[in-house]
Amino acid sequence: MSLFDLPSMKTAHDLKLLGISLRPITSGMTLSGRNRRRNLIREGKGLLTYILKTTPSIALIKRYVRYVESVREGQPLTISSMMYRWPFLFGFLDEPGLKTDGSHAEFALRLNAAVVLAEATTQGARRFLALGSHMGLPVCLSAMLSAVVLEIFWRASRLGANLFMKLRRRSTEL
Repeated sequence: MSLFDLPSMKTAHDLKLLGISLRPITSGMTLSGRNRRRNLIREGKGLLTYILKTTPSIALIKRYVRYVESVREGQPLTISSMMYRWPFLFGFLDEPGLKTDGSHAEFALRLNAAVVLAEATTQGARRFLALGSHMGLPVCLSAMLSAVVLEIFWRASRLGANLFMKLRRRSTEL
């Protein structure tokens, strides 16, 4: 309790004189003082959760991070933290028209890599091949119907978002 009773000290000037710069607390206690790897883990978890519709295993996230570090120069994407909090929002970026755009090409490559990595796991087999689940005809038909309804919803949402962005660009150009 005595530490809380101490008055706060202004140390910015003294730290500057000593040549010491404090790193942000979000960088953690890593030797490098950067949170690059933590951001890659968060990116991998978000993309793999979007793909698998469940929390991915730690081993799968590690594979994703190793891929990005070895093949894609190890820098995390600059994506809003809201996307990581609610991975279903990646569906708005998973648009074929955006994938050809230069700024979204890296996102498309990483999303495809995450899909390939996920397909090669037992989690991916459960998700993509429905292994381990015994469904009857009514359940299969309702799953197909819900897939069609969701696809219509996502296409309408993407169309609305694209229309909104075009109108926004036009209003800023004027």
